[in-house]
Order: sequence, then C-alpha cells, then structure tokens
Amino acid sequence: MREDIRKLLRLLLGQTVAPERVIVAVGSRSLERFLAKILPLEGWSRKVEVVYVRPDLREHVGVRAAKAINRALERANLRLYDYLLKVDADVLMPLDYVERCLLLGADLVGLGPFMLVRVKPFIRLLGGCWPEVPTDDAYVMMRFKAAGLKTAPCPEGLVLKKKAGSGWKYYYYRGIFDFKIGFDPIKELFSIISLIMHRRTLLTLFTLVGYLTAIVKGERMYSFGRINLVKSVIKKLTKFLV
Repeated sequence: MREDIRKLLRLLLGQTVAPERVIVAVGSRSLERFLAKILPLEGWSRKVEVVYVRPDLREHVGVRAAKAINRALERANLRLYDYLLKVDADVLMPLDYVERCLLLGADLVGLGPFMLVRVKPFIRLLGGCWPEVPTDDAYVMMRFKAAGLKTAPCPEGLVLKKKAGSGWKYYYYRGIFDFKIGFDPIKELFSIISLIMHRRTLLTLFTLVGYLTAIVKGERMYSFGRINLVKSVIKKLTKFLV
C-alpha cells in the first residue's frame, strides 16, 4: 500500500493537467507516519496533505470509504475548484490521463476507483458531500444521470489492481442499494456477471439476493432512483420496439 500511494502521487503530480491540491485520507497511523516522512523528501509538502480517518470495521466498506472522502473534503473549499478527482491508491494511469478525461466534456468520468466529478453539480445535487452508503460511487453517478448530466466511462489506459472479493454482506447490501438508486434488473444482472468475472467469486451472487430482497420487502427507492429506472425501461422498450 505504501508503494501504491507513492506511485499514485508521482503520477498525479506529474499529470499534464496536474491537480492543484491532493488530500490523502488514510486509515492507518503507520501509513500516516510514512507519508509524513516522504512528503518533504519528494518535495510534495506544498501540494499534498494527509488526513487520518479512524475506520469503523463494523461498517460497510463503501460507507467507510465515503466517510474518509468527506473528512478529506472538509479540508478544502470546493467552490474554489472546477473538478474533484476521487481515486484509489492502487490506480495507475498515463501522465496525460486527466487531460484526456477533461477533453470528454462530461460532468462525471469513471466509476469506482477513479471518478472525475465536476464540482458545481456535485455541490448542487449532493451538497458537496460524498454519499455515505454502500454503493457510494454508483449513487453519485446515478444522481448525475437522473439530473440529465453527461457521464462517461474511463478512457483506455487506466490500470486497476484486481481486488480480492469481500464477504457476502458486502454484496448483499450493495444489491439493496443498487435497487434504491435505480438499477434496472437487466443492468443489475450484467453488473453481477461483471463482478463474478472480475473478482472470481460466486459471493457476488448475494448482490442479486440483496436486490431481490429490496423488492420483496418493498424498500423505497430514492426519488432520483425512480427517475433512472423509468428512463432505463423506456430506453430499452424503445430499442426493442424499433
């Protein structure tokens, strides 16, 4: 993890469109101490700061990640910036990657480990706070889509580390919130297949269990989730009829 963060910081600060400020949220005191040592040595102290966030391991990993992001966001006045980049420590990218993402002209680029988000709609729709829910990244994307904003997948060139699968509860609660944010059943099925192929574990099937449980129990969708579901159904029906 230490070398992952060092590599990422080098790539971020070496971008053709480099970030004005980098805030690293860590859940380990030893990692915090490590970064405190290397920042001056690498000449990064002016642009990079570190915030320690004590993790609550009883919480879903998506909730823990979102809380860490919000602790980092508390350090910045978002209104001074045009874009927010949320990126995991183990992501690698070419040095022109951020520039290529900006050229897409989207309000949101990417999902999960790498998300470039335009600040103005982020503040308007989410109050400048990352949603503290199991599907934190998908929540942001679906909120943007419901508002009619442009989203785009990551361009080619991003290297993501294949992560080990989590326990069944991780996937179960993910499925519940996939329903709440408006994933239609077909999209959910393809998402689960993708997870099985990427993480190589059948535990991802609990995502489907969570999704179906949400339906049976009559879980309430978010208002923007209903908008997304209707849009998705209409789009699929239109393709089928045409």
